[in-house]
Amino acid sequence: MGKIHSVGIPSPNPTYSQEIRNVEHSRNIFNVKEFEDNLVTGKIKNDSGIETNDTVSTYSTYTIPFKANEPLYLYGCIQRIYYYDSNMNWVERSGATNELCSQVINKNYDGYMQFQIQNSRWASNKGEEQIEKGSVKTPYVPYNNIQIKKCNKNLWDEQWEAGMLSNTTGEPTIFNDAFRSKNFNVINSNTGIYLPREIIITDYGNTSSIIFSVLFYDENKNYIESNTCYGNWGPEHPKWQPTTPINAKYFKLYLRGAGTTYKNDLIIDYEPITEYIAHAEKTYNFPLSEGQVLMEDGTIENKVVNSRNQLILDGVTEGKKVNAVSLYSSNNLYYCVCNSIFPDGKTFTGGASIEDLVCSHFQPATGVAINHCYRTGNGPTFVFVLIDQTITTKEQANAWLAEQYANGTPVKVEYPLATPSETPFTPEQQAVIDEIIRDGTYKEVTHYTAEASINPDMELGYYKNFDSIINKIENLDSRLSLLE
Repeated sequence: MGKIHSVGIPSPNPTYSQEIRNVEHSRNIFNVKEFEDNLVTGKIKNDSGIETNDTVSTYSTYTIPFKANEPLYLYGCIQRIYYYDSNMNWVERSGATNELCSQVINKNYDGYMQFQIQNSRWASNKGEEQIEKGSVKTPYVPYNNIQIKKCNKNLWDEQWEAGMLSNTTGEPTIFNDAFRSKNFNVINSNTGIYLPREIIITDYGNTSSIIFSVLFYDENKNYIESNTCYGNWGPEHPKWQPTTPINAKYFKLYLRGAGTTYKNDLIIDYEPITEYIAHAEKTYNFPLSEGQVLMEDGTIENKVVNSRNQLILDGVTEGKKVNAVSLYSSNNLYYCVCNSIFPDGKTFTGGASIEDLVCSHFQPATGVAINHCYRTGNGPTFVFVLIDQTITTKEQANAWLAEQYANGTPVKVEYPLATPSETPFTPEQQAVIDEIIRDGTYKEVTHYTAEASINPDMELGYYKNFDSIINKIENLDSRLSLLE
């Protein structure tokens, strides 16, 4: 039996409906969630790029790449922009904006941007932040894109700040003589972490007070658990190898001890390392074209491949509406039947199936039960059971579907295709893949991650160690794949 990808919220209240997880085209490349997840509270950067304390404004280490002479339009509650070159070396910061920012960004070099906000204004006015290609502002659309990131052997981004992290909640806490991660770092699940020269500690006083902890978070950055080591760190205690939880995608760190100081001599990787290697990374944006959708379990190869399709029920169109409402005698529940709604769908033998079935409002499960749905026969019929058992006719059921559709919370159904659909890369998508190939890999090891609201598999070629040999990367998961 296939995987059940999501679970719906009880109908007929769509307010808390389960979002079907896929990626659709969006011209907006500003990810507000990532921006907020990486805020450095109480800190800004000055004109020289040096981090300083500030009680009014805050910056985020969230980074967006830009290209030379390719304008981007920024709109939203942003106070300043920090500019870096292609190696993440500081260049400059923009002037402060005390109103909503609305400007064209167009530099003559490739580089990266970070952003600063004014705290109280962000709290009251945020909501339609947008960065898009071109020099003209267009109506706001939510962010929904795929970022491909590569980094070298050292997974740790070497970004510290004062304070600790709670081993109970995973949230930042205040503690003297403690240092913690500024950012979430991607880690593979169910894989050991090797730290051959983790932390060099000096002037720490009582060695028994030294605590080093790794905290793990899931794909939504919800805290899972921590792993803590106590004792003296340094050349005499050169390694520690915890194991990540199965559903971990991100990690953070903290170091705590009397009079502790630190250096960036921390290495996190999966194999022994004999010397310190500074972290290096680069980010690429992979855009979906207008109308294009990448389903969960989709693949980005030399084309976009989906093994499933999505239907939106509107209560009006044939194949998108209820054809009958019947009473199930075993438990006296009314169930709704939609005929022939799975074009090109995978067929099966038997009565009911939930194989690879996903629904926004109903939980896939075989059998007639409240808030459940399934396919029947050879696959073309969809059955669902409403909580509201006063709906006993197809006219009432279709009125309910039409209402959800009009309210912007339509019933969505995803199902397996008999033959996967394939969409060739657009020129813009191919240009991103070509850039990844041209850039090649870092020395020894390169980690690639695909960051999105789903976990797409990827397959691409690359130049190993910058030579001319093309190698294949298969099943590159958004959690993390290790490449030699």
